[in-house]
Amino acid sequence: AKSFIKKRIKKDKKIIGVHLRGTTYKIAKNHPYPIPKKMMLNILNQVVKKEKVDKIFLCTEEKEYQSYFKKKLGNKLITFNSFRTEKVDAFNFYPRRKHRFNLGKEILIESIILSNCDILIYVNSNVIEGSLFFSKKKIKKYEIFLGNNSNNKFIAKRLWYIKNLFPSFLGGFNNKIRLEELNFK
Repeated sequence: AKSFIKKRIKKDKKIIGVHLRGTTYKIAKNHPYPIPKKMMLNILNQVVKKEKVDKIFLCTEEKEYQSYFKKKLGNKLITFNSFRTEKVDAFNFYPRRKHRFNLGKEILIESIILSNCDILIYVNSNVIEGSLFFSKKKIKKYEIFLGNNSNNKFIAKRLWYIKNLFPSFLGGFNNKIRLEELNFK
């Protein structure tokens, strides 16, 4: 983590750290909804403009999210070379030796990297709590809360996907959220 931070997280640059959960957060019952990628891009663009940000560090376990933001943000995006998945649950298969150990190690490293950012955008999680614990400086935070998934496991497996498909006036997520609407801390 130290060498990555030295090379990529420069002290003279303003960096946003984004923790963007996907996979199991989309289907976990009674869990906060993860942020859809289009909504996150909208929020990021607003924060970059308002805060005059130089780089964006993306922490995500979803390969699709990483590809999407790389395409949209180009050289502005920084990522750590950790495992990314296309499957819903990275714990249910073992594509490499010591897979679970490595998943834990990589998220701890990413949490330390997030702790060195100037601004965080996130849905509350243990990763963010760890980042704030590790941080040696005051971090500006934008917490996004879109509500909790259903308590019914059958509904919860589909509800995020349905809300992501529909426009906000039909119960879907509002991808045009304004910065003023966020929970700034």
